[in-house]
Amino acid sequence: MTPSNRNVLVVNVAYWVVAALLHPLASLLPSESGQTPRIFSLLIPLVFIGLASGSTYMIARAMRQPKGQ
Repeated sequence: MTPSNRNVLVVNVAYWVVAALLHPLASLLPSESGQTPRIFSLLIPLVFIGLASGSTYMIARAMRQPKGQ
């Protein structure tokens, strides 16, 4: 595994760690009513889609690179 591919893998894992922690951390944010804000039910899936797209783009780009680079 080249250092470049290792870096891509580390960043990819970081994307998914953020995605995994996003919902629990968002539910801990306080609001006046004591419930999680309704906007989170829209924002969290959008952020998940963004993280998945970024992860897929990075992996696809790393796979397209020749082995020597």
